[in-house]
Amino acid sequence: SSYVFPRLHAPPSIPLVASYALAMGAGRSTSMATAPGIAASIAVPTGRGEDQHLTDDREGSRDPLLPSAMLGGGASAARRDIDDSASIAEASVCSAERRHQVWLNVYDINAVTSYLNVALLTVNLGAFHCGVEVLGDEWFFAWGESDLSGVMWNEPKSHQVHIYRQSLCMGESSLTEEEIRHVVADAMDTWPSNSYHPVNRNCVTFAEELVAALRVSEPFPVWVRGAIDAGKSCILSPIADWAWRWLKWYCRRSTEPQHLEIGLPQ
Repeated sequence: SSYVFPRLHAPPSIPLVASYALAMGAGRSTSMATAPGIAASIAVPTGRGEDQHLTDDREGSRDPLLPSAMLGGGASAARRDIDDSASIAEASVCSAERRHQVWLNVYDINAVTSYLNVALLTVNLGAFHCGVEVLGDEWFFAWGESDLSGVMWNEPKSHQVHIYRQSLCMGESSLTEEEIRHVVADAMDTWPSNSYHPVNRNCVTFAEELVAALRVSEPFPVWVRGAIDAGKSCILSPIADWAWRWLKWYCRRSTEPQHLEIGLPQ
């Protein structure tokens, strides 16, 4: 099977629930048929904010394993067909065995934290956003109010809210491209947007788990988790929980429609 990964961009504030609905509504919707006479459609991200479908219409074409001599092509055409088939098979094997490099793209939360992190890094308290770049796309986790997927993606090093800081090479994945796409699809299922927590389940913990699932050679950098690890202390954890509950309540309240009562003259 093949997967359709919708292109999603983070909005200038809290990620919209509609983006997650798009992510899940478009996910896992395309199948690939390889039998002659059936069109094989593979959805691939184009990097231009939309999905592109590459279609191979096999209807009306001959079987590539059938000798061309039987179709009037002669012996020389049959040899060319055999050579072409061997080249295609060799290319497929090389593609399956090719290693894919994985990058951890680190961002400052905003302009203020970009200055604060200079000092906070000296005491391992830096606060960062991060995404995992693999197969040419950057994957990250964001908060939302629904149980739809919170896994989103954007152009590498191009988050629309956070400020790009640096990229860390995590080594090569030992998985094939198909296996990598399965890993990402599983992450989309197991990371709903409403499970977000600023300390226990966030973009950094998502990136660490995704990097581990991709089986890379380099360990996840400890300094990226600085502020998050500090927030798990017995003193700060209750404060973080209370602040997070208040923030969610405030966001819900601010998005509720305001009802105005207009007094009419008697």
